[in-house]
Amino acid sequence: MTTNIHVQETLRAIQENAKALTQNATLDRLHTVQGASWDISRACLENTCLKLINGILAWIDAVPGPDSTSQPTGATIMLLKAVTGAGKTTVVHTVARICAERKQLASSFFFDRKTEGRNTPKLLFSTIAADLSRMDRHIADRVTTAIEENGSLPSAPISNQFVKLVLEPSKGVSLARPAVIVIDALDEAWDDRLLHILRDQACDLPSVFRIFLTSRMRPELEFAPHKVCVLANDIDLGDDWPGEELTLKLVEKAGGLFQWITTMCDYLRQFTNPTRKLTELLSSNDPASNSAEEKMDRLYATIIESFNWRDEEFINNYQVLMGTAIASKTPMSIPAMEELYGKRPITLDLTLRRLNPLLTGMNKVNRPSQPVRLLHQSLRDFLVYRFASSPEHACFHTREKDKNTQLAVLYLSILSKKLEMNALIPHYLVSNNEQKPGIPKLVPGAFDESRELQKLLVEFMKSGLITWLETTASYGSCYNISEAWRWAANRVDEQEHKRIQDAKEKYASACLALIDCLDYEDRREESLVVANQAVELYTVLAKDGPESHNLTLARSYASKNWSYRQLGQRDEALEAMRLMSLRDPGNRLSDVGHHQDAPRVEGERLKLWRPLYTSGPVRYEQEFGLCLESYAISLFHLGRKRESMTTVEEGVEIRRRLAMEQPATYTSDFAPSLNNLSGNLSDMGRHREALAAIEEAVEIYRRLATGRPTAYTPDLARSLDSLSLRLYNMGRKHEALAAIEEAVEIYQRLTMERPAAYTPNLVRSLNSLSHRLSDAGRQNEALATIEDSVHICRRLTAQSPAAHNPDLAMNLRTLGLRLGDLSRHQDALSVIQELVHLYRSLFPERPSYFTLHLEEVLRVYSGVLEAVDQDEEAAAVSTEADRL
Repeated sequence: MTTNIHVQETLRAIQENAKALTQNATLDRLHTVQGASWDISRACLENTCLKLINGILAWIDAVPGPDSTSQPTGATIMLLKAVTGAGKTTVVHTVARICAERKQLASSFFFDRKTEGRNTPKLLFSTIAADLSRMDRHIADRVTTAIEENGSLPSAPISNQFVKLVLEPSKGVSLARPAVIVIDALDEAWDDRLLHILRDQACDLPSVFRIFLTSRMRPELEFAPHKVCVLANDIDLGDDWPGEELTLKLVEKAGGLFQWITTMCDYLRQFTNPTRKLTELLSSNDPASNSAEEKMDRLYATIIESFNWRDEEFINNYQVLMGTAIASKTPMSIPAMEELYGKRPITLDLTLRRLNPLLTGMNKVNRPSQPVRLLHQSLRDFLVYRFASSPEHACFHTREKDKNTQLAVLYLSILSKKLEMNALIPHYLVSNNEQKPGIPKLVPGAFDESRELQKLLVEFMKSGLITWLETTASYGSCYNISEAWRWAANRVDEQEHKRIQDAKEKYASACLALIDCLDYEDRREESLVVANQAVELYTVLAKDGPESHNLTLARSYASKNWSYRQLGQRDEALEAMRLMSLRDPGNRLSDVGHHQDAPRVEGERLKLWRPLYTSGPVRYEQEFGLCLESYAISLFHLGRKRESMTTVEEGVEIRRRLAMEQPATYTSDFAPSLNNLSGNLSDMGRHREALAAIEEAVEIYRRLATGRPTAYTPDLARSLDSLSLRLYNMGRKHEALAAIEEAVEIYQRLTMERPAAYTPNLVRSLNSLSHRLSDAGRQNEALATIEDSVHICRRLTAQSPAAHNPDLAMNLRTLGLRLGDLSRHQDALSVIQELVHLYRSLFPERPSYFTLHLEEVLRVYSGVLEAVDQDEEAAAVSTEADRL
């Protein structure tokens, strides 16, 4: 029991470490600016600017009063404006220092037109995203996911970076105290896009954020006059409209709320006499002490009350447009709404113009493409929550839950219809016909429990879901819909349950087929998404029918294991493999430490598959080949090399036949079997045949990598590593060195792109390179190479000792040899002592595998002891080696 607990704790620790390594590597791709943060030496002198600084700190810590109706809906922004030399920057450095001491500083960025990187906003939001990721692990997870899904984000335009790296990762974040983002000297790196983000989008950050800005005076920062000027120019009201008196009243009424000014100006556009309407609105007697929320609510109510609520058609169209904008998780354009509702046009142009102050996408020019969104989060809160509690506005209230149900019905109806009507794509996940590998390309071209929705959902799962899976994958996106399966299983009646189960089985099978397609296209993250889904579905199916589904559940775990390994998440892969072995005990048991049991179980599995293969070779050839491969590996790990050789040769024969019959599908599977064959032949002393096998594998991988470098370059590097050793065994040392140098060069490039996935391979290839350099008489280079490799390997072992100790042992052995070659025997002695200790700890786990290694190391150890005149100890170690 204690051992099991320790194993579980170790696995959890390994998983957490691997995740942290992968996440750190991803976050390191964010471009940041050195020296752009706050500087303690630039802060105010003690006891200066106290009133201003205390006012700013009070704003940062301000919370709603006890009679406030709700929390603020978004981030609050303060802009400190002053002329050059007024001391803005020293105030900001002081505020940043105090916030940092109070653990409230989320990020700070100080623009400077004279400093490269700080004279442009290009790296502002990637720097802020990096700072936020260090502050909160949930934000870090979301930023990591965003970068993994879109690798161009670290160098994307600032508008994209703000949304994907700052705004969306921060949604729903829970912080104990307000978090402050400081941006100083906007005028030093002025950019209209940045102004737009700070003016119109930054307030959509959660209310826990405070954004403190400074700038010299610029016309654009006089926001109210600027918006009024734009309005006057657009509708030809004259340069001095609406006059100084009305402008001052407008600024006073706005109370510093950008959104109030924007909404007001958009509202005035629809009036024939905007001056009279503005005068009327500004003459109201609203209390001057209104909160920001109350000011916005009053303006929203004024606009909505002005609509013609006696017009039934307007009411219906309002509910369609406003309700869809509120309920849609992904905003859609007016043409998309017309498609969804089956109504063209969806409403009159007049109605769209009247809704322009509240919704985007209403403008005639932008209507075909611009998504319809609520202009601000505060409007959503007003319509969904505060509107409902206001008796005089109850009839205008939008019920989000009702709209969710209506949209779900519409979505499923149109999706089923479209997938059934349009032959968008060949059915490549369910067809038995030979298909080209990969995924065909397409030409671009919470639920309520209503009975109608239930019926549509079941029908869609039964007849349209696999087509949907194929279509979304071909469009470039894969989604995990396990939640929908769970929802359906808990809601449908007994009659529909059987149909759901049948659909689930077919969909799970399609997921396994899709994983192979995604792997072919090197879409690793999506492959893991689909593998997780397959595991979840087959886990449920195996509970009801273990005999029928345990093997496919094991296959889905194997796919999950492979996906994790391709992403470099080796500890998660280990856990998937452990779970796989519970369902299919023979499958790769050697990889989880059960080397003695693996051949027995794999042999039993082979006995089950051989009759099937004999009766239907075409149908079972691929699976039988996999069984042979697993059995051969398990025999090899126990030192039963002759039996392993026979099994490998049979498997290679099958793989070769498949590759000849269907080269596009099976050539990529044939190449790794040649790798295994070469290794077995070499261990049997058949070096000429081993070289021929690996040369054939390298030639295949070069051809595959030319067409699809991302997918097959790593396999080419592995084969080159093996080729180097085979060439060395044949005495062709110069060619052996060239092959391993090419492999190292590839792995160094791959490690830069995906460190978690390829660093272990780089370590092994550096070890091989050290040997080949030594063979060429380049001893100093050989030593430097293995020292680099050991350094990297120690880092890996510190994170995951179980996974990387064998590699560390291999590298330490090589380091000891290189030190000995240069007569540095005392240095070699300490390395060999560490190595012996390590091998002794590994020996009990796999005695047959490590016996030869331990014996060789002990003899090297004995020789080093003799070299430093420790003859008695050398004799004792030599005796231990003889016993092995």
